Formats: sequence, structure tokens, C-alpha cells
Amino acid sequence: MGTLARVDNWSQTGPGRYSLLCVGVHRIVVDEWLPDGLYPNARTRSLADTPGEAPDWTALMEGRALLQLLCGQGGRRDRDLRQTASWLAEPVDYSGSDATEASFRATSDLPLGAADRQRALIATDAASRVDVLISAVDDLIAALRFRFQA
Repeated sequence: MGTLARVDNWSQTGPGRYSLLCVGVHRIVVDEWLPDGLYPNARTRSLADTPGEAPDWTALMEGRALLQLLCGQGGRRDRDLRQTASWLAEPVDYSGSDATEASFRATSDLPLGAADRQRALIATDAASRVDVLISAVDDLIAALRFRFQA
């Protein structure tokens, strides 16, 4: 499973080096790997979300607020946590008619690692994706609490 991305902007950052601004367009599944050319090639298909229940935005927003509070407290000693707290303080609104789009936006708005982002990507619907995010935020909160006890 992966994401088809669109390059929205690019800039050269040095000899032979570029910085890209990309936006995920939709999820894809690799059906068959093809012989490589200059880059890996595959036959893929789009993977749409299945219909599901409404996501539990309240639980996610409560976890996000607690995570921001803990990062702010830890930010007195750790610059990275201070920056994360500032980032989490930005207002977000996941209401609206497109729960799938909002759930992917929520995934990109949280300070998650690659494994949690992959778990969110493979979730079959918006509610399942938000449940993955709630679990990931709960894990981050537990890790911060443990870190602050030491």
C-alpha cells in the first residue's frame, strides 16, 4: 500500500539536489511489480475508503489537546517539544462532509512516526483511521508521561 503523490512545487537546493512539495492524491495498492527501468515500476490500482461509521473526532481532539499541554510542559527543557507544542496549538477543524479527507489531514497534522502513519494509511475507512490516530496519540502521551517521570 502506498500513496500516489502530485508534485505541486520544486526548487533546486544544490547541485543535483531538489526539494519537492508533494500532495497525496489517493491510496494505491501494488498489484504487480514490473521490471525496473530508471525507477521501480509497478501495476497499481486506486484504493478508496469503504463506507463506515462517523469518526470519533472528540476523542482525537481531546488527545491532541493533552499532547499539546504535555509538549508545552516539556518544552521548558526541550526545544523540539516546544516547537511541537506550538505546532499543535494551531487551530484545526475536521468537521465537514468529507470524513476521509479530514482523517488524512488529521494524520498529517499530528507528530507521528512512519509506522503510525502507515497504520493510518492502511485503515479501511475514516473512523478506523481516526481510531488508529487516537491510539497513536495515546501512545505519545504515555511516552511523554514516562519521560517526565525520569
